Amino acid sequence: MNDRYFILFLTHSSRVTDYSRCSLNFLTQRYADPDRLKKLPPFESLKPADYFYAGAVSAFRVLVSSGNKVKVDYLGMKKSDHKIQHVVMMDSRRLVVCYEHFIEMWEFETPVEKWKSIAGEPCRNLRTYNHPFFAGLHTVFPVSDKMVAVSASAPDAVLMLNVENGVVEKILRMPEELYGKNYDLSEDMDLHKHYINNDCQTTHINCAYPDTAGDKIIVSTLIQGAVGVFDWRKGSYKEITRGFVGCHGSRMSREGRIYFADSVTGSLVFIDDEGRIQRRFKVNSRWLHDATQLSGDIYAFSVSDHNTIAIYDINKNTLLYEKRFFTLPATAEEFLKKAAKYTSKTSLVYRIHPANSTQFMSVFEYGGQ
Repeated sequence: MNDRYFILFLTHSSRVTDYSRCSLNFLTQRYADPDRLKKLPPFESLKPADYFYAGAVSAFRVLVSSGNKVKVDYLGMKKSDHKIQHVVMMDSRRLVVCYEHFIEMWEFETPVEKWKSIAGEPCRNLRTYNHPFFAGLHTVFPVSDKMVAVSASAPDAVLMLNVENGVVEKILRMPEELYGKNYDLSEDMDLHKHYINNDCQTTHINCAYPDTAGDKIIVSTLIQGAVGVFDWRKGSYKEITRGFVGCHGSRMSREGRIYFADSVTGSLVFIDDEGRIQRRFKVNSRWLHDATQLSGDIYAFSVSDHNTIAIYDINKNTLLYEKRFFTLPATAEEFLKKAAKYTSKTSLVYRIHPANSTQFMSVFEYGGQ
């Protein structure tokens, strides 16, 4: 096996994991009412999108060598006053940064193979992308050298964004015949001004990942715990499975296997094209936010409840690397919640420490040094 070099990105949220809201029982009960979508408030009465939380992105240089040996160098953290949901590299210098309600394209002066620290590497914002449906964004993944697939929970849609001209070329809403109907949306309805919150959403889609050919987009939904596939050019959709309530991070491995994070059980799950479980790999987590393949049986795990990133050889059941980030103590979190009743500046305290829980990941492979 030749040495393989990767940059692994991990995003962070200033929000502390709330165990009372991330259990299977809580999530099932939250969306249990069969008439939930028939009791929605008028669209015009919905409140604006919230910018309360801050965030950050960390980078790791990972070398995978013969015998699945792994060497990891932590390249530090770049903080933001806005919550960074996900990032992905378009090439060795350009990084697409997906915030909750908008997207940016960063360009670094040096290519990733020469990075020493993500915070210390000079970069500039080439472009900011906005759209009325850029609300509740979760992930962004490249489909081609100019197109990315964006998952957006507020409109329950996959948005195909051309990063060269800034145009959203296609909007793929989750089909109402499978997931119900909430609001008839048009692009003159601004979801920043009238945010469709979780309880008014049909699916809470949280990932949209292209297959190797770039024709299919694999998606996961929190509410139904569903995994499905869009043919984004044709606009067709097929659900593969459901019932993994709370799941995140639907993807396809290099070997062509669909997998996702069954968040509430702390398990990486592989399924076949008919939705049958092929394999599970469990880690010690009550909220596994994401899992992603590095090489072969080497997978990285975003263990949000422990504020940790871990890399495992899932074939050997061996922990190869682990890094835990500092989390605000429960007493500090409780203080902030109480303070929020008296001041609108409470979110500034979160900006001082934007890394209380780990979020989504992405992997960029480059040649050896």
